[in-house]
Amino acid sequence: MAKNTVNTNFENLKAEMIRKKEIAKDVVDNETSNTNNNVNNCKDVNNNVNIDVSNTSNTNISQNKIVIKKASKPQPPKRITYYLNQDTIKKIEKYSKLTGMGKSELVQTLLDISLNNLEIK
Repeated sequence: MAKNTVNTNFENLKAEMIRKKEIAKDVVDNETSNTNNNVNNCKDVNNNVNIDVSNTSNTNISQNKIVIKKASKPQPPKRITYYLNQDTIKKIEKYSKLTGMGKSELVQTLLDISLNNLEIK
């Protein structure tokens, strides 16, 4: 009796793996088909039209030349110390928790918004 249960479980597992393999094959086939369609739509390379080959903004084909722009690296944050009132610190902690942002990220965001909208008269 136990041997039949093991065989049945094995056959069920085998059938499930075959089904998942076919689903994965269908997904890969669809992606390959979409890629081929994109390549076929870009046949006219000799025109002076920029064609985006990689769906990113750093690679273009223009006048039979491939131009690759260097990726810009964001500057790492720099540690700076400022003195703040206790009330301000409590508000930063409160809104940091409410928004799910780190305190530094929240302060950086708030300062960026404030400084970008600052008008001095």
